[in-house]
Amino acid sequence: MKKKRSGTQPRGRGTPIEVRLQSSDLKALDFWIRQQGTNLTRSDAIRSLIGILFRIMKVDRAFGKSPTAVQLSALRIHHILQPDEFPEMKVERLTKAELT
Repeated sequence: MKKKRSGTQPRGRGTPIEVRLQSSDLKALDFWIRQQGTNLTRSDAIRSLIGILFRIMKVDRAFGKSPTAVQLSALRIHHILQPDEFPEMKVERLTKAELT
């Protein structure tokens, strides 16, 4: 008879990593999870936050550093973090070419 494994089951073929969080960071992570209104695990939340970070970094590289570019970049980042707020704004279509 096969013994059942304890803990969460592996999800895919990614490389497992261990992350140690201080209690204040863990509380912040748990608070963020509650704000999402979904039933995320801590691992899922960390993956989601990493994805958000990479999207923000991509936006930052896509725009220059002029004042207009900084404002457009901030709008785009806000849209990544709060996609349901101001749905009428078309920040998805902003590109570096549109700045010139």
